[in-house]
Order: sequence, then structure tokens, then C-alpha cells
Amino acid sequence: MLRLIFLLLLALNLVVLAWQAWHAPDPAEELVRIEPNERYQLAVAEPDLPESDLQPREPAEPQWRPGGCVQLGGVDGEEALRAFKRLRPELSAHLLEIPESVVFAWWVIIPPDGITDADETLAALEAAGAGDYFLIRSGEGEGGISLGLFSTPERAELRRDRLQERGFSPDIRERERQEPRYWLLMPEGRLAPEVWQADHPEWRLRPALCPGAEGELVDIRRNPLE
Repeated sequence: MLRLIFLLLLALNLVVLAWQAWHAPDPAEELVRIEPNERYQLAVAEPDLPESDLQPREPAEPQWRPGGCVQLGGVDGEEALRAFKRLRPELSAHLLEIPESVVFAWWVIIPPDGITDADETLAALEAAGAGDYFLIRSGEGEGGISLGLFSTPERAELRRDRLQERGFSPDIRERERQEPRYWLLMPEGRLAPEVWQADHPEWRLRPALCPGAEGELVDIRRNPLE
């Protein structure tokens, strides 16, 4: 009876180990997200060993020569992400998601330093039939007068020009936000530009740091900005 219980427990352990191995994530398959406004170093994870077990060793020879890597992409959207996921295994590349500052609107504003008396300026705008506007009471541009947020620079310029014709002096300010952009990180020369430029002119190519030894991207360690 004890022998039967032992064999059942052994079989159960083998099943659990097999399930864990089957479902363990492949680090190279994961999408690595890099936070904005910080500088990062790609590094290889080291096992946690007691100090007494650590022995001097020769540094591993990297598969990717230092300084010889590029990032390809700089695009967003599910279509681009699917395309990069298809290309990644063929190129032995790493797939990165890096936030970038993107202009999403153009703000027409009379800045605070251009206003002597807010009530007088508001009254003049009303008398000129200037359309929508409001006094900014807090936050960015506090004390100024907002004259509209536009989705294209051309529309913002048209609004500014019409107000200038009526004697006002508004500025145009770009509004930015962080949006994800997808990149493939790979050795230089892995994919010739003529292969992708015709079909994907929106893709960008830029130099990049290479991963650590064996080209294995398994950890991101943060370095403070200098």
C-alpha cells in the first residue's frame, strides 16, 4: 500500500513539473516595456549564489558585438505589433515597447504675459465676436486665455490669424502626450533597408546599444540620469 502511495505522489510531482515547464514564459518572446524619461541598460540575469560559491571566471563572449545594433520601427498600432511579432523570430530580434512624446493637438492661447487686464481682454474678445474662449484659472497657462485646442496645426494657425486681424496676439503651443512605439532590436545588417523601405516608409532605423552576453535579454536594470 505504501509503495502504491509513493508511486502516485511521484507521478503527481512529474505531472506538475511538466506543466510548469510547458507554461514557463520564454523571455525572448515577451514584449519588453521601457519607461519614459529614464536611461536603461540591457543586462543578463545572474543566478543568486552564496558569496562563498562565487568563483572568478572569464567574461562571456557576446553574440552581438557591442555598438553594432540597431532599432527598427518607431510605429504604433496592432498592425505594426503583429508585423514585428512575425519578424522577430526570423531576425532573432528583441521586441521593445518604448513610450515617446507625441504632439496630439495645437493650443491657441493668449499667454499671461500678454495680458495686462484679464477682464478688459475678455470684454474685447466678446465685442469682437471671437467665438469660444475662457480664462485659465489654474494649471498650465494660468492667467492666460484659451482660444481653442485643434487637431491640426493648419486649423490652429487659421484661428490665430483671424484673431490677429482683430488686434489680438495669441500664441500656438503644441500639446504632447506619451504614446507607445514598437521597435525591433537586432544586430546591425540583419535586415537590409531595401527589404522594408518600399512597403513601410514610416519605419525608422536608428543605432542602439546591444544586449549583454549571449544576446539574452532577460532583465532591465535602471541607471539614474547623469
